[in-house]
Amino acid sequence: MIMEATVTASDFRQKFPEIVKQVNSGKTLIAISRSKPVFRVVPLNTDTAPANWLGKLRDATRYSEPSMEEINKIVHKLRKEKI
Repeated sequence: MIMEATVTASDFRQKFPEIVKQVNSGKTLIAISRSKPVFRVVPLNTDTAPANWLGKLRDATRYSEPSMEEINKIVHKLRKEKI
């Protein structure tokens, strides 16, 4: 089992540029706050980088904005799941 490195929330704020360099080099970090894991920082795969998402969206043959009904369904589902 590989242990992931941890970083405190305060170190995350104070050492953000260093953390960016570490993540860009492929390192994954777990951010902790009050001794509990809060989120994971992982390097983005170039295929899933935001610029590529936009490119894929532009290349999509059919794109339409969701209707209010679709948005309401999503909101109700999220509220039901308490996310």
